[in-house]
Amino acid sequence: MTRILVVDDELALVELVRSYLEREQYEVLTAIDGQAALELARTSHPDLVVLDVMLPILDGLEVCRQLRQFSDAYVIMLTARAEEIDKILGLTVGADDYLTKPFSPRELVARIKALLRRPRQTASTSHINSESSEETPAPLRWEDLEFPRFWRVEEEKCGKLSTGGFYGQISTDLHKRIQATSRSTL
Repeated sequence: MTRILVVDDELALVELVRSYLEREQYEVLTAIDGQAALELARTSHPDLVVLDVMLPILDGLEVCRQLRQFSDAYVIMLTARAEEIDKILGLTVGADDYLTKPFSPRELVARIKALLRRPRQTASTSHINSESSEETPAPLRWEDLEFPRFWRVEEEKCGKLSTGGFYGQISTDLHKRIQATSRSTL
C-alpha cells in the first residue's frame, strides 16, 4: 500500500486531506511540525509527502531540504505562500510540485496520482548523498541570481527556525533587478 505523510499544523486541513487520501486507499501518516515530520519520514519511509511551508520548529523548506538527504519520496508543497519566488524556492530545495491554499482536495489527489505514476529515482541516481549532510549546501539559483542557503536559529524565539533573513536578502536582490519599462518599449 502506498504510504503518504501529510505535514501541516492546521489539524482540520490534515483531517480533510487524510479523508480524501484514505478514500483512495492510501495509508496516511500525519505530523504537525517539521521536526516530527523528519523523524516520521526516517522511520516510516513514505512514498510521498504533502508538506506545508509555514510549520513550527522547522519550516517546510528546511524539512524538504533535509528530507532530500535521505529520501527519494515525492514532495508536494501545500501552502498559503503563493508568490512566484516562494514556488521557485520550494521547487529548488527539492519539491516535485507546489499547490497553494485554498486548494481543491480532488486536485491534490489528482496531483498525487500523477506523481505516483512516474518512476522514482533510486538512491544511486538521485542527488541524495548522506555524507554531504554536514557540508554547507549549494546556493540556490534563479536565472542569473545566486542566493546562499543559510538558516539562522533565533534563541529568543525558543530555538525556532527563522528564514526571515533569507527571504529579506532575496527580496532585496530582486528589487535591485526590477526595471520599469514603458508600454511603448514593450
